[in-house]
Amino acid sequence: MADMNELLTRIEKLESSGRERGWVLAGLIICMASLAVGTHPRKPGVVEVRQLVVKDASGNVVTRLGGTTSIRVLSCWEPIRV
Repeated sequence: MADMNELLTRIEKLESSGRERGWVLAGLIICMASLAVGTHPRKPGVVEVRQLVVKDASGNVVTRLGGTTSIRVLSCWEPIRV
């Protein structure tokens, strides 16, 4: 019976150390992923779009820039007052 209790104690220690290693490993993976995302090279201030739709506060389309109608719409452009 003493051997069985000793065996159960050793199994509990192994399980707890396995859980601790799992948490440490998960933390390292999260840290490495955040570093990879944070250091990803970007083009600052550059947005490439085919068409830009400008809407007012109520959701109505004010103008569309791009596509085939951009010249006609630009001639009707009114500045937006903020």
